[in-house]
Amino acid sequence: MFMQVNSQKLARRIKALREDTGKSLNIFCFENDINKATQSLIEAGRNTNPKLQVLLKIARGLNTSVAELLQDIY
Repeated sequence: MFMQVNSQKLARRIKALREDTGKSLNIFCFENDINKATQSLIEAGRNTNPKLQVLLKIARGLNTSVAELLQDIY
């Protein structure tokens, strides 16, 4: 069974964690080899199906795990 990610909740979590690092969107994406447009769509809640590879990069950049990012957002 496939569970749909609550993209708004994920967006708020990722954006808040990134902002807690003190890094701008540009710097975060550059340092973690993430497409800025993709990250922007994720943080805006408009990417409802982010790829696992991107989530792994985001999680690494935020010093957390994908499991932590996705906890309680279904």
